[in-house]
Amino acid sequence: MGACNSVLSGSSGAVNVTESQKIGYLKNTPFFLYLDEAHLSSFAACFFKARRLRAGQFLLCGQDDIFVVASGEMSLSVTLPSSDTKTGNSKGFLASKVAGDIVNKGDTENQAKRRVSNAKLQTFVEGIETFAKTDTLLLMADMEKFDEFLNHNPSLKTQIEAITHSNISDVMKPIPFLKGIKDTQRQMLAAMCRYEALGAGETCFREGDDGEKLYILLHGSCDVISYRDVDSKEARGFRKTMQTINGELFSDDPSSPRVDVSDEKTGRDTPGGKEKVLLATLKKGDYFGETALMVNIPRTTTVTTKEKSLFVTIGKHEFHNFLRVVPDVNYRMQQVMKDRMMGKLSSMDIPFLQGISKDMFGEFSTNVEMHELDDNDIVFKQGDFGDRFYIIIHGEVRIETDNTPKSPGDPPIITERASPLRRSITMDIGHLGPGKYFGEMSLVDEDHHERTATVIANKHSILMSIGSEVFHKLFDDNPQALVEFRLRIQKENAELKHILSHQIGMEVFETFLKKELADENIMFYKAVNEYKLAKKSPSELKPGERCISPSRRRTSRAIYEEFISQKADTQVNIPGKMRAHIEAMAIGENTPLPEENVPIDVFDKAEEEIYKLMVRDNYARFKKTDEFREFFETLGIFIEVK
Repeated sequence: MGACNSVLSGSSGAVNVTESQKIGYLKNTPFFLYLDEAHLSSFAACFFKARRLRAGQFLLCGQDDIFVVASGEMSLSVTLPSSDTKTGNSKGFLASKVAGDIVNKGDTENQAKRRVSNAKLQTFVEGIETFAKTDTLLLMADMEKFDEFLNHNPSLKTQIEAITHSNISDVMKPIPFLKGIKDTQRQMLAAMCRYEALGAGETCFREGDDGEKLYILLHGSCDVISYRDVDSKEARGFRKTMQTINGELFSDDPSSPRVDVSDEKTGRDTPGGKEKVLLATLKKGDYFGETALMVNIPRTTTVTTKEKSLFVTIGKHEFHNFLRVVPDVNYRMQQVMKDRMMGKLSSMDIPFLQGISKDMFGEFSTNVEMHELDDNDIVFKQGDFGDRFYIIIHGEVRIETDNTPKSPGDPPIITERASPLRRSITMDIGHLGPGKYFGEMSLVDEDHHERTATVIANKHSILMSIGSEVFHKLFDDNPQALVEFRLRIQKENAELKHILSHQIGMEVFETFLKKELADENIMFYKAVNEYKLAKKSPSELKPGERCISPSRRRTSRAIYEEFISQKADTQVNIPGKMRAHIEAMAIGENTPLPEENVPIDVFDKAEEEIYKLMVRDNYARFKKTDEFREFFETLGIFIEVK
């Protein structure tokens, strides 16, 4: 490489800096992670000049030049033609470089390219100006000495050249939301990046941290980890859906391995009662944390280094400055975020979404809208026309109803707070968190399209929504969704069959019956329903259908012996004639029938009898319990236990 030929515009002075001072400045840079005491002096000698810039002075940087900010602050800005005048220019701040940051190639030709037509304004980004925001001291590298240092220290060559020779613009090419932009625009973003280095076992960020930047891994490797309560419902669903996309926990992959909880790579103790799960290992060229650039959502995973690692990072503030001058990226970024949020939605193990096909889920992703809300932002008001369905991805909303008397003589419903300015009475009837949904009632009730409540963000929240047409495509043929919607309408008046048709409802009611020592009823009910789902016998087949399950007799006999027989340990309470009929028709030792003659409805009368018994006895008591109320609350439905 040739000697550095950079110039510092304006009057700037050379500064004498001692070797120990250089070493002190270089300790703030990523270089220092890879250098031991034996290398520090010879490496410091590579920075043969120190220059001081006064505030406002420009730095003109050659193709191979490398500067280290020793003290002070440099600013990067882009110059564009103003949209207000034909000849004026507008300057947009992009990023800062502070002590320890590295400044390299900046485009010096932008002075000749500033004037373009207003029609080209939004895609014209051709140059970056770098200038001292405050009085700044720079160390300037001699690239010939750099090469000489690396030749004498080949073990350091890969790590050091990752900093001095990496073309960050090329590294960024695989990132989906940056595909298709101009090379000069990507180079501009590269100039805004920072190098960061971490030792082995250090943490990039922890699950629950605020997201501040995107990471690109230049050297080394990282583990992506998450923690979940070992025995919680959340953990059971999580273990089915534990996978990460670029360090963000959003998709499903049942084959992902677990990490022993004794592993301490995160640098902190494993939380009590938590399970530590390895989601992915990231290597050179991988990027992660991009969700932080677009939405204010806490980190969903912990990322730690497996070895000494070097990153290029871009902060949220700098990236938003970039979007101001390259707005086309914003659209692509929004679609990437939609895909990420849809992946997060699929990882929540929401029952009513399980019936949606992959093709329909793709349509959901294409048509979904994202909403980022701050505390007390209103989603919609009671009485508004309802045309969208909402799912909470992050945060919390509260549901309020206006119970103002219809006429002066009508008493108000008991409420929790009143608004004297509106002279109306409102009640906070419940809060909804991640995985819960709302807004479907005005879409499923054809006669009433008005919102029946007001929904307000309780904290910073991320919502996804779809319109009426997509809603009906997704849910009209989805049994789990229809059950939930029916439960929302019926609430405390819900029939037992609808409770039992819901995955969580079945689990809760079965747990209640175990407490009542009556769980044989629900066990029989479930066994009969599974039996009826078996493939039909040959005599019952329609043209073109095949009988692929010859085990009906074996299954029916097992049900008989477990629940019907006089010797059954879990015998259900049915009339004697009904018991004898089941035995005579299909089960009895002395009356064996061919497989195809075992009726599919052999247990129907008994099932009906047991269902009536559960409704009359167990369900009546269940409806008075906290478990009944809590089941509805898990669905985001708020009721009063009678």
